[in-house]
Amino acid sequence: MLGAGNAQNAEDKAVAEQQRILENTQNLETGAEPGEACTRAKDEPPPARDMTYGGNAEDAEKKDPCKPKPTKAESVASNKSLPHSPSPLKTGSPVSGEAQVISGDTLKIGGTLVHLAGIESPPPGEVCRSGATAWRCGDEATTDLQEVADHRHLTCTIQAEKSELGGLNMPDASCGGSSGIADLSIFQASRGNALGTTPETKIAMRSAKLRHSGIWLSQ
Repeated sequence: MLGAGNAQNAEDKAVAEQQRILENTQNLETGAEPGEACTRAKDEPPPARDMTYGGNAEDAEKKDPCKPKPTKAESVASNKSLPHSPSPLKTGSPVSGEAQVISGDTLKIGGTLVHLAGIESPPPGEVCRSGATAWRCGDEATTDLQEVADHRHLTCTIQAEKSELGGLNMPDASCGGSSGIADLSIFQASRGNALGTTPETKIAMRSAKLRHSGIWLSQ
């Protein structure tokens, strides 16, 4: 049989245990870690976010024990709303759409930048000289490509995922289907608007040199 003191101790322990269970239940509802009670008053603002180096908004959210945890449905919806990076274009992948000419060897096809495979054109604004004669060969190369490709539907095939000539962020592509032109790279090389870097475009480039066309005016 328990004495009066022991009975009181047992009752105190029971009350303490009930209080601990109640606090843990509240913590689960509010997002607090076990043993971390939500003590903020109803109208008290949440703690300031630490945006200094090494801390971010997400860390601050985790430190707020009174912030409710998102439900499973909310978490799934949040993940679905995150933007997904498009898959990188692989060799052999088709790209088609309305073309926007950027330079003598660079196009934007339906929002995708591509470099015409096998050629290297002077950039817009570049000046070529032959004796006392000077002309904007870069602008001429761009204009010639615009006349046959700008705002037209083109179909391209990726030849390399990264272009060493056009920049690391765009692939090399062979493009055609505009104004009866099968290959825009060969077209530009044959007009004297580009250096050829493949056997096919080098043949077209030599033809332009023989005619003293474009950048080969002084040859």
